Amino acid sequence: MYVEGDNLAVLKLLQKSYQNKIKMIYIDPPYNTGSDLFVYTDDFSMEKAVYEQYESKRKCADAMNYERQHAGWCSMMYPRLLLAKNLLTEDGMIFISIDDHEYANLKKMCDDIFGEQNFCGTFIVNSAPNARDYGHIGKMHEYCLFYAKDSTKTKTNPLKDADKKFRFADETGGFNIHPLYNSNEAFHDKNRPNLYYPFYLYPDEPIGTEGFYKIGLEKKEHGIELYPPKSLKNSVQFVWRWGKERARQYLNTEIIGYRLGEGEYRIVQKMRRSEKIIRSLLTDKKYASRRGTAQVEALFGAKIFSFPKPLELLLDLCRTATDDQDIVLDFFRVRRQRPTQLCC
Repeated sequence: MYVEGDNLAVLKLLQKSYQNKIKMIYIDPPYNTGSDLFVYTDDFSMEKAVYEQYESKRKCADAMNYERQHAGWCSMMYPRLLLAKNLLTEDGMIFISIDDHEYANLKKMCDDIFGEQNFCGTFIVNSAPNARDYGHIGKMHEYCLFYAKDSTKTKTNPLKDADKKFRFADETGGFNIHPLYNSNEAFHDKNRPNLYYPFYLYPDEPIGTEGFYKIGLEKKEHGIELYPPKSLKNSVQFVWRWGKERARQYLNTEIIGYRLGEGEYRIVQKMRRSEKIIRSLLTDKKYASRRGTAQVEALFGAKIFSFPKPLELLLDLCRTATDDQDIVLDFFRVRRQRPTQLCC
């Protein structure tokens, strides 16, 4: 659905019908570069006379000019972000693309509107792999801020990892191994006593030839008793990540004994997932702006937008944030003919 008009008015219009219904918002607002390369207005400097009504005239002229460049942009963005927050579901999230010009101001505004505790992170996007020459530095990246409406309720989806390789395999499929104990010192035998119990490894019952052994929760003759290790830094007693009942359910299928070296054994979990949580560094060339430009030109047969975001970036954000039937909103679409903003 597209709704044409000034996006502030459209966001107000959507408040009744879509309040608490939007799972994900992605916006690529003007970066306030002062550039004339864009098809929309990208200079939000506040009129000098207006700005001087609010700021002391004792400031130097350069500082005044610099500050009013940002003041107009902030005044444009702030009410739109306030209205956007109302539209998000309780587990909803917002992604905002930006560059150096307004990153600091956008971060402060979002901390104020969404709450600093709901800041999930900043993606560094490899938008220009060959770098753009800005005089003193070859700039290769842009940012994408990620905020949740309520970080305690938000859940994200892992992405497919096409490069995933497995070291081991069994009848179920490939797997890697990871120790079953929890290496976070905040969880220990004093506050998680239900996660501190012994396994028994049976060295006379090997499984295959790669150093795996059967394990159990009952002591047997010749069985080796294994507890989680202690932390090397503070000698805190670690605990298992699984409780005893879950461990019993997956004995010798998803958890197993493993020999690290001569006389040294661990309880390990078989890790079969070919997925990974989205990374903060989005460095793949598929995220480059030039790819987005080529995709738009292929679609329309002409250069319709300046520096459009590549499809792969938007797809990965949507895959991370949404499930089937979720609603996604972008309220900074623009038309080429004039800087009319669209909400979709």
